[in-house]
Amino acid sequence: MTELFDDDSDDMKKGVKTSSKGAHNHAAPDSPKTSGDQFTEVLGFSLSDLTSINNLLHLLCRPTDPAGLGVMRFIFGMLMLVDIWQERGLSQLVEEYGDPSMCRFPLFHFLKPLPLVWMYIVYLVMFIGEVGILLGLCFRVSCLLFVSTYWYLLLLDKTSWNNHSYLFGLIGIFIVYFLAGLKKLDADWVSGHSMNYIAGHWVFAPFRLLLTEEQVSLYIVHFGGLIIDLSMGFLMFFDKTRNLAFAFGASFHIMNSQLFSIGMFPWMMLATMPLFCSPGWPRPLLSRFPAWLSPVLPAHMDLQTSNHCLYQKHDIKADEKMTSNASVSVRSSRTLPPVKPGSLHKMVSVFLACYAVTQCLLPYSHGITKGYNHWAQGLYGYSWDMMVHTWKLQHIKVTYVDRSTGEEGYLNPKVWVQGSRWSSHPDMIKQYGECVHERLDSYNITDVELYLDVWRALNNRFQQRALDPRVNIIEAPWSPLSPTPWLFPLLVDLSDWRGKLVEIEREIFEQDSDTDVVFVADFPGLYLENYVQAELGNTSITVLKGEVTVELVDQSRNITLTEGKRMQNLVWEM
Repeated sequence: MTELFDDDSDDMKKGVKTSSKGAHNHAAPDSPKTSGDQFTEVLGFSLSDLTSINNLLHLLCRPTDPAGLGVMRFIFGMLMLVDIWQERGLSQLVEEYGDPSMCRFPLFHFLKPLPLVWMYIVYLVMFIGEVGILLGLCFRVSCLLFVSTYWYLLLLDKTSWNNHSYLFGLIGIFIVYFLAGLKKLDADWVSGHSMNYIAGHWVFAPFRLLLTEEQVSLYIVHFGGLIIDLSMGFLMFFDKTRNLAFAFGASFHIMNSQLFSIGMFPWMMLATMPLFCSPGWPRPLLSRFPAWLSPVLPAHMDLQTSNHCLYQKHDIKADEKMTSNASVSVRSSRTLPPVKPGSLHKMVSVFLACYAVTQCLLPYSHGITKGYNHWAQGLYGYSWDMMVHTWKLQHIKVTYVDRSTGEEGYLNPKVWVQGSRWSSHPDMIKQYGECVHERLDSYNITDVELYLDVWRALNNRFQQRALDPRVNIIEAPWSPLSPTPWLFPLLVDLSDWRGKLVEIEREIFEQDSDTDVVFVADFPGLYLENYVQAELGNTSITVLKGEVTVELVDQSRNITLTEGKRMQNLVWEM
């Protein structure tokens, strides 16, 4: 922030000062610092700024150097120009929106994709907005063009949601780190089960010189990620720890860019890091550029007073034309800029406060939006729990029954959809059922029942059913504010088996590395159908706990296996 001083102060004789935290006053260099001065130096504002609404509004609306924000806007626009081709899908627009029979999963039912030609226009409008943000042309209009089209595309398809896509539409900074850290306090993350499969990646090779792969997973990936997310925002906020935070933050985001296919997110996070610095941090760098670039990249610029800012009475002299030094100058108009909060300052401050509070509460709003909850709480995109939950899909079986004829049939679960994320969330499962009902209408199957059998594993647990396969999804109840009754709970009582499963799998692979192992847990009274090809003779079933009845259909006989019993090559072994 730019600071102004009275004519009779020693600081005024030296010119206008800047401060990385934007404090209003400084003690003289040789005078001892009071506790209030130390508070201001550390946090960038004084306790007096919080003693009244007017003081708080002055703090929120104080003038500041726009250079740092301008650089951030430029980088944001540049990265979004790349993002529009990658994660926003412009390069695959025909595949995404060319087939009108595809099932859609919008957040709100009334949202529909436009015809393909108009979807190109939507992307064109977003592209124009991004170019405007990049160049700083008609910035407010450019932001409106970008935000409106970006959120339309995001809300149009929940299956593409992730934390960073949500972030690009919000641009929150401190919240990104801290809430992501709070989400990593999840028991599966702390115990090292969320992302254990990445410990063998080459980026962790230096750590594997001293640690085993399991130790790298637990201490570096999980504990390290938790500590970085919880502390990064605080470390970057304070001047004395910011350089350390930049070193760890840069390493963290560059490693993420190699570990995951998450588009522009790591580079966007690198671009936002300087926002924690002094607002005028680019000025010293710009002074090193050639002089002929100064019209485009000015190292020194007059800071004009603005009616959008609030000033202190003693900071402004009406008869003062200009006060300047080597780095920045402040020009006053004939009319005094505002020194008292107006309606605009109050409205903007209230809006920003509500915005910040909303973004802090949304990731923990699952007690209200119960209809979106399953094994993970809420929608994946805005909960900041990305990477905390690792899903492994075993299979999806889609069965339909024509009520008019009694005929039963099966659908390919990849028909009319792209990907399988929809099968993890009850709201999208319900949307899928309604979509399939409409599509079967075109095949003259109008009175139909639809049943889904979805098998998934969460964070290295047993494969288990995600929903009741006996419930007709088309008629199944669902509400955004009520729990979904046809979902099966996560078998958390079997979570302790994960270590044992790893040992069993390792023993089997040591005997035959070409063997595929699946660990399955099911609910009483249900059955799982599996077709075993004749050439797969070395097939075995081992019961780890409970009791299982195996039906050999072609042999017309049943075999009951209890704990510890095994069938090998369709022969019962003790």
